[in-house]
Parts: sequence; C-alpha cells; structure tokens
Amino acid sequence: MAIDVLAQSIRDAIAPVFLMSGVATVLNVTTSRFSRIVDRYRTLMGEGQTDIVDAEMLIMLRRSHVIHWSIACCTSCALLVCVLIAVLFISAELGFSPIHITGFLFVMSMIALVAGLLLFLYEVHLATGTVTILSTHHKTRRKKTSA
Repeated sequence: MAIDVLAQSIRDAIAPVFLMSGVATVLNVTTSRFSRIVDRYRTLMGEGQTDIVDAEMLIMLRRSHVIHWSIACCTSCALLVCVLIAVLFISAELGFSPIHITGFLFVMSMIALVAGLLLFLYEVHLATGTVTILSTHHKTRRKKTSA
C-alpha cells in the first residue's frame, strides 16, 4: 500500500473517530444514569411498601428499560462506526471504492444514534415526571401534618 493511500485513509477515518468520541460521551452519561436508577430502585426495595414507593418503583423500572434501550442504540452506533472505519482501511488495502458500504454504515449509525438520543430524552422526561409526582406527594403530606 502506498503511503499516499494510507494517509488518505487516515484522513477519511478522522470524522468517524470524532463521532466515536461523541458517542462515547453519550454512553458515559447514559450508563451513569442507569447506575443511579438501579441504586434508587435498590433503596426503594428496602423501604416499606406504600403507594408512593410502589409508584416510584414502577417508574424506576420503566426508566431502566428505556435507558437500557438508549445504551443499546448508542452502542450499536459505536459498533457501526467501528465497522465503517475498518471498511475504509480494508478498501484502501484492497483497492476498491467503499462509497455504498460506507454510506450505508454511516446512515445506519446515525439512525442508531438518533434513536438512542430520543430514548435518552424520553428517560429524562420520565425522571422529570417522577420529581413532579414526588413533589406533589410531599406537598400533600406536609399539608396533612400541619392541619
């Protein structure tokens, strides 16, 4: 392989590598949120059974499913980008034009990333709803105790 072809392959792979960096950051955030959800669920399991604890546990369970799928989609995106980078280097070595394969892989990785981000946004929405429910319950409980 000529050094010029290798240099061009490296230049072509730079954008997908930056994409991988961004996806890794999203995965870091989503896995951190997943850990917090699991920790909160375990804490709730130790508390007494009340309607509000049961409701929060159901929301935590739903959030864990949603964030799981977000992590799966973002991981799929990262894997597709890795394959895309490999195809770029293999095509340079074998001397064929990877335009259709790389286009397909890039579009699929973007679809996976968009799906992962939408699921992440939905999980944030569920978390905000949890805070609203707990806040309402806390206000109601305070009014009953002060009366």
